Amino acid sequence: MSIDKLQNQIRKLKNPSIVMFSLDKAQIPPAYLERESHWIKAYCQYISDLLQGLKGVVPGVRFNFGTFALMGEQGLETLSALLDLSGEQGYYILLDAPECYTPKDAELTANTLFANWQFDGLVLGCYLGSDGIRPFLDRLGERDLFVAVRTGNKSAPELQDLLT
Repeated sequence: MSIDKLQNQIRKLKNPSIVMFSLDKAQIPPAYLERESHWIKAYCQYISDLLQGLKGVVPGVRFNFGTFALMGEQGLETLSALLDLSGEQGYYILLDAPECYTPKDAELTANTLFANWQFDGLVLGCYLGSDGIRPFLDRLGERDLFVAVRTGNKSAPELQDLLT
């Protein structure tokens, strides 16, 4: 299983960190923006350089599918290139699945992600219940599924700690 890959990398590097990359123009150093014709290309080059620099330091990387998808075709092409590069460099790759609000959405999302994207583990929200998780479980194979039941953002307790 790919979770073994992650655990072995954590032990080898003595580092449990996973670096999250989310497409954000504000995070790109100006030198990259000056060299490239489009900011998404600059972002791809910047992350490529970071991946090279982090190799042997962190065991894994994480990408948010939805953020790249919002940038359209060029964003998805960038995500694909970064996933491929991460895999070639031996990282454990986590991909955040877009939010699914119906079982039909979950089925479509699972079919699309597993057929078209390279990753070792998928991060999925659980608010839909088992109807939203089952389509992903059916396609896992050697990949892992991480179900986020709580989030770490500062205001999360406003809803996550409510007694109902």
